Amino acid sequence: MNETFEKILKTVRKYTSPTFLMLLGFSFLLWLLINMGHTYVATVTVPVRIENTRVKVKCEVEGTGYRIFAHRILRRSDIKVRFWNVDTSASATEKDMLVVNPSSLMSVIAANTKDLRIISVLEVPEIPAPKIGE
Repeated sequence: MNETFEKILKTVRKYTSPTFLMLLGFSFLLWLLINMGHTYVATVTVPVRIENTRVKVKCEVEGTGYRIFAHRILRRSDIKVRFWNVDTSASATEKDMLVVNPSSLMSVIAANTKDLRIISVLEVPEIPAPKIGE
């Protein structure tokens, strides 16, 4: 494999100069920095902890490329939510499960995520209902 790499490197040096490759890399870096400053709409997974249940909520967000990239790469701690902060209803399919109202969850996530504008909550998983007396 080392011989193959050396052959490729020899061929590249034969047809291009190191200065050209350096300037190509520099121009790519400048292009990336300029475009990351623009505003984009993307889907981001936000970790949320509702009482003792950890769920991942997919949200459609708007923000600069830097903020979206940082939010995707640098995992943040869970957004802690109490049951009384969100509207819930009983699940139609499973017993002892609750469905969280997406609009109430969106407002809680938006209050805790200042660097991105939350447009909508795409998927909200069902969570177990709290036991009476806990």
